[in-house]
Amino acid sequence: MSQQPRVQLPALKIHTRTGAIQFTLQPAFFAGDHFKTQSGEIRVMKKGFVMVEMANAAGKSDLHGNMVYDWPNKVSMKLSEVDLQQILDGLRGQPCKIVHDPNKAHGDTGDGKSPKSVLLFNKGEQYGFFMTMSRGEKKARCPVGDLEAANLRLLLSRAIARIYAW
Repeated sequence: MSQQPRVQLPALKIHTRTGAIQFTLQPAFFAGDHFKTQSGEIRVMKKGFVMVEMANAAGKSDLHGNMVYDWPNKVSMKLSEVDLQQILDGLRGQPCKIVHDPNKAHGDTGDGKSPKSVLLFNKGEQYGFFMTMSRGEKKARCPVGDLEAANLRLLLSRAIARIYAW
């Protein structure tokens, strides 16, 4: 049985003078796993995810006056449906801190050298929200305006259903 190509959906992009954020949805997908039953063949879907990438502004503009971002030094994180719920809580004004520690997967046998990834999403001091991501020494920050937050709220809610292909 041939594997179907994955779908690349458009990213939700937030660009500001200080940083940029991209959220990209990978819906549930068929990765080739299947088994046969008496009633036929069953194809097993893999759960999807949302990838978030952040970069700081590089402090300069391109030839067209557009802000340039430091994408080679970006910080990225693969978000599960649980992580998305935490961000949605953050969009409701609750504290949001997501920590991905690859060393925990290895228990006591891990070398502890893999850096943690941390995402913070908080209500802004005067308006909107503020998002910070770090992985080891790399750190990126970006404000999220109220209108962008409304789009993010809608899309992340819908992304959870797409992660499961429901």
